[in-house]
Amino acid sequence: LLVCGFPNVGKSSFLNRVTRADVDVQPWEFTTQSLYVGHTDYKYLRWQVIDTPGVLDHHIDTRNTIEMQSITALAHLRAAVLFFVDLSEECGYSVD
Repeated sequence: LLVCGFPNVGKSSFLNRVTRADVDVQPWEFTTQSLYVGHTDYKYLRWQVIDTPGVLDHHIDTRNTIEMQSITALAHLRAAVLFFVDLSEECGYSVD
């Protein structure tokens, strides 16, 4: 499972909750600076859950190295994608 979305929407908190991972969670954006992997067991299967750095909506040429880790994971990993959105918009980004 590949967990992605805007910065500060709860991706790392989700990873910590459903796996045995211990990823740093802070109340500011861009805390996650690289890919983090956790594992969980569900219905007799082991699932790999990958937390990605936040991705902003701008052109690929203007993305930094940290954002490109998320884009690369989306492009090259064969996984189901969980795209997290903060409908309250408290993360600082609109869903529009």
